[in-house]
Amino acid sequence: MKRYFLLTTAIFFPTFAQTGAIPASLDYSKPAAVQAAPGQVVTLFLHGIAPAYGGTLRAAQATGGTKPSSLAGISVRVIQGPDATWPASLFAVRQENECSQLTVADLTCFLTSVRLQIPFDLIGDPIRNPQTGLFQLRPLAQLAIDVDGRPGREFPLQPVADNSHILTACDASWDTAGTTACDRIVYHANGSVVAEKSPAKLGEVVYVKAYGLGKTAPAVPTGFPSPAGVAVTEIVPGIPRLSIRIDTNTLSAVSSAQRLPSDLATSKLPPIPIDSAELIPGEIGTYKVTFTIPKSAELALPCGPEVKSNSLLLIGGSMGYYEGIGICVAQ
Repeated sequence: MKRYFLLTTAIFFPTFAQTGAIPASLDYSKPAAVQAAPGQVVTLFLHGIAPAYGGTLRAAQATGGTKPSSLAGISVRVIQGPDATWPASLFAVRQENECSQLTVADLTCFLTSVRLQIPFDLIGDPIRNPQTGLFQLRPLAQLAIDVDGRPGREFPLQPVADNSHILTACDASWDTAGTTACDRIVYHANGSVVAEKSPAKLGEVVYVKAYGLGKTAPAVPTGFPSPAGVAVTEIVPGIPRLSIRIDTNTLSAVSSAQRLPSDLATSKLPPIPIDSAELIPGEIGTYKVTFTIPKSAELALPCGPEVKSNSLLLIGGSMGYYEGIGICVAQ
């Protein structure tokens, strides 16, 4: 999987003339609302925002610890119900002209990328139906993009309890190119990367970093570096936001494949106990999930020239999707 992002379109008419249509999707039904969890760090891609005054492409990078609610003239609001509106915190803004002719004066030519944190105030945990006992999603919230002080239109946003995304090297560099293969990363306890020449050992404690694991205790203000000791909560007692499984009979698995829905094969694998899941102190919206490779796992083959990975980690959230990570495990 390249990465999981909010995708939407906003149209504004400050200085350029609109001359073309903007495809929203190519399918047999209209696009579903984008999903986001409280505190999730995502990139919002927007067509139809004009460059800054004078024609300069918008670009800005937030510095310091706390992140602002506006960059390069752009701000984002999340609206949940009639009386709750919160600003997102922005990390960076960049804009590019996607048209082959750089002189084309069409708003649809400009792709604006906004890296932001969804407010932790958003309520994403599901509602339990008192009659059936089943959980159901919260009603839709709204996402609004404002440009140069002008309020923008609202787009539907589906709040969810968690929307996990295991971090890759591309997240650190903010590489959003669709042609880049961005492998999810597993770390040894000392911070080095689990790799073919540095495999995890049976019984070893390892960890991943993630975005989008949702509600924490204690709560942390949006856009602020996390203090120590901020743990991920359960949705309700006994229902975690994240589960981890391992298949030691899968060879050379791809670590950049798309998220997939859980199926019978993955659900039959026993979950690995999670040692801890918490926000990383000093970082914004980044979680650290620590777990132990089972000592009892049986390895089909060792890693080598023909076997790039001999185990497949399956990390999934409560929404029923998992991400796969091919890793090397040794005795």
